[in-house]
Amino acid sequence: MHRKDGGDRLIKSLVLAFLWVVGVLGCSKFTPLPESDYQQTDAIANRISTNIADDLMLDEVTVIDHSRLANQKGSRLAPTQLILFHNKALEVQLLKLNPLVAMELPIKLLIYQEPTHNQVKLVWNDFTYISRRYHLGLQTQLAQQYETSLAAATKGVDQSVESPLTLTRIDESALITLSSPMSFESSLKRAVNIARDNKDVIIFDIIDFQKVARDYGVALPKMTLILFGAPGPGGRAMKASQSLGLDGFPQKVLVWNDSQGNTHVTYNELLLLANRHKVPVNTALRVIQRRMDKALKRSFH
Repeated sequence: MHRKDGGDRLIKSLVLAFLWVVGVLGCSKFTPLPESDYQQTDAIANRISTNIADDLMLDEVTVIDHSRLANQKGSRLAPTQLILFHNKALEVQLLKLNPLVAMELPIKLLIYQEPTHNQVKLVWNDFTYISRRYHLGLQTQLAQQYETSLAAATKGVDQSVESPLTLTRIDESALITLSSPMSFESSLKRAVNIARDNKDVIIFDIIDFQKVARDYGVALPKMTLILFGAPGPGGRAMKASQSLGLDGFPQKVLVWNDSQGNTHVTYNELLLLANRHKVPVNTALRVIQRRMDKALKRSFH
């Protein structure tokens, strides 16, 4: 009888302890990062934006503040900002070689502060990676234009923080392309609606690359890129590696016509991109990829 009472008391104590922990966790409030944490990354982002505005060949598209957006949705992410900018003359030449290069455009610069060592990094993809991923072959002149654009955008930034991402191994292109049974216009409308129908999704931009080319007197097939993302899940996915904010986020869907007028829809395989960044695939990344696969394959197969 004594042993039974002791066992009951132990079980009761464990249950009460469990309920107390649950209660504490349930009542605890999410604390966003203080603005003081953004001083270094903000300063670099402002320098880059000024450089782009001062260069006649460059045009800023948007700045996506992954960290602040994630924190607004209750997902704690260290300072992480993505700057996207055009060199339209260069982009037109690249897209003539392969329309899928649109998935790498506009040109991207990612600034982030590592949460453990507080080290700030400025990263971008080097041209070798782009050339290999999209099978462009040797393009010395285009590579120089690309590097010149990056040098102009990062002028005056402390070189010690610069860390361009080299090719690294990527066994596949990490792209999924679906053939659409619909017209280009209907496919584009469907793809935009898929993005908008997801909870908490922000559409950051929709870029008509055919129009960009037309402004330069170049004829390209129809191709439009949708840039979007859900900051909460995206922030949780990037915790494993903030550099994923360069390749995988925001998410991209490219609706494009080939030379025969057939319509296709292309998006990233995020799990393979995670391999490129040498990080384990976390649950948030798997959920995002699964939702993308389900929505797009159901709509366009």
